[in-house]
Amino acid sequence: YLKSKVKSNDSKFIEGFVSTSLVICVGAMAIVGSFQDGLLHDPSVLISKAVMDFVIVMVFASTLGVGTIFSAIPIFVYQGLLTVCASFLAPYFTTIMISNISFVGSVLIFAVGTNLCFHTKIKVGNLLPAVFMPLLLALFM
Repeated sequence: YLKSKVKSNDSKFIEGFVSTSLVICVGAMAIVGSFQDGLLHDPSVLISKAVMDFVIVMVFASTLGVGTIFSAIPIFVYQGLLTVCASFLAPYFTTIMISNISFVGSVLIFAVGTNLCFHTKIKVGNLLPAVFMPLLLALFM
């Protein structure tokens, strides 16, 4: 949909958009930084992450094209929702749960890297809800 609205002829538009969005969204800093901002009103981790994300997006843009720029949309929505929801979910967050969420995010980033390096077809976008499984497990245990 986005590619048709932008009217881009870039053959790697979708790959750039999805790869960049996943690499930036599923990282531990995105989750922990959003929680820290929502719970403690301390955006220092998100600011550091933004600087690193800028470099990542520029590298991805040089190889995957203009689609990487539009990854800012889901990143803003994702991190914004995590930050807003953090205050409501504060009683359920434990150190172990945040570690487990970070671990799942790291595995997903590894899968994205595998796709980029070895041209595999792991559908990481379909696995993205797994990041929230530690939270669901904590609610039912």
